[in-house]
Amino acid sequence: MSELDNFDEGWEDRYQHLVEEAEDMLYLLNEDGRYVLVNDSMAELTGYDKEEIIGNTPAKLLAEEDVKKGENRIQRLLEDEDRESDTWTVTLITKDGQRIPCELRFKLLPPGDDTYSGVAGVARDIRDRKRREQKLQVTTRLLRHNIRNKLGLVMGKADLLGERATAEGERQASDEEILSMTESISETAKEMVHLSEKVRTIQERIRANPDEEEHAEVARLAHAVVQQFRANYRNASVTIDAPDELWARVSESYEVALSELIENGIHHYEGAGDPHVHVRIYEDDDTVITSVSDNCPPIPDSEKRVILEEEETALTHSAGVGLWLVYWVVRAADGEMTFEDDGDGNTVTLRFQAVDK
Repeated sequence: MSELDNFDEGWEDRYQHLVEEAEDMLYLLNEDGRYVLVNDSMAELTGYDKEEIIGNTPAKLLAEEDVKKGENRIQRLLEDEDRESDTWTVTLITKDGQRIPCELRFKLLPPGDDTYSGVAGVARDIRDRKRREQKLQVTTRLLRHNIRNKLGLVMGKADLLGERATAEGERQASDEEILSMTESISETAKEMVHLSEKVRTIQERIRANPDEEEHAEVARLAHAVVQQFRANYRNASVTIDAPDELWARVSESYEVALSELIENGIHHYEGAGDPHVHVRIYEDDDTVITSVSDNCPPIPDSEKRVILEEEETALTHSAGVGLWLVYWVVRAADGEMTFEDDGDGNTVTLRFQAVDK
């Protein structure tokens, strides 16, 4: 064996090492559209062993519509002499059914005997990018729609107040009318301040990709949040059932999520008597569970669907913004958020991975 042969063999080993250690998912499809190579990153993200993927078609990992789109894109490349690669977005379906948005880039392999030989591809998990886009969409709509409309209301009420206060004769406003308009202006201004504070929270405290080792003592944070609400809202009943100490894989933004859920339970109460919010925190196997129950009208299905399906929303009121804040905290920690409606109120449940102190 010559020195050149040794060099080639060493280079091949280095190339194989780079493929296996790459953070992005790498794969090869043969001319029959079956996986012949996948790296460790692809196996890790999908939850399958590499042996479970190799030999199968992309239908193993993608929805039927994405498979058809991919076949069409490959066909277009074969018919276009000026292009040999393409980039698009797919939804990767993991072994346990999780749906992960991914950016897919693939390139035609050099043809063998002037025939199609397959493709080499790179797939990248773009969940963090999608969450950043969601945050931008939500804050943009907040500023463009909600705050703009509230400012219009304030200006309109102020103009009307000025006209009626200075009108002559029978058109003069009564003290009651003036008081009602000033109260409306004050309430609208408070709503604007509240919305602007939520925008600031989104920008400063909710991160899309926190340190994977970031842990929080959620029981301590929860007790502190409940005490704060008890002090600030004396007409509301806020109770908690939680241990003295419990750690979970989530950042300290957990308190933002819990505060939003309690606040929604207080502000959106419409019945007789006082609003009641109950927080329960406990550990089940390797999961830390937080449930927040209230006695408010049911959260609209449309609002829950927008959050859980990660769609853009018009955000007609601040409750929707609060639920987005909760959702981002949960997803940043790879947690889970679910809704329940028992007929007497709402229960929102958050699940995080339990960790040692």
